[in-house]
Amino acid sequence: AYPPPGEVTGLKFGPGRVTLLWNPERSIGTYDLYRGVAPAFLPAYGICSQSGVTAETTTDTTVPFVGGALYYLVTVRNRLSEEGTKGFASSGVERPNTSPCP
Repeated sequence: AYPPPGEVTGLKFGPGRVTLLWNPERSIGTYDLYRGVAPAFLPAYGICSQSGVTAETTTDTTVPFVGGALYYLVTVRNRLSEEGTKGFASSGVERPNTSPCP
């Protein structure tokens, strides 16, 4: 009765650059936020930064190191706690989730 978790889309910064917003995903139970350091996407597509987010928005006040940048990915968990994808690389291969949120 619960749809499989899909890919979260539309991730962007809101006003003030500490609020992240994304499009609702139809299978929502909760969302997980992953953060990593760019440009090398290390660790591999981010580590769990926040879990159990219940809305399509959250804040992160982390400041990147000088000359660095942070990147974010959001996944959805349906009501069966199945986690959706982190999306796909430009090669078409699904991004691995090597550090899933608890």
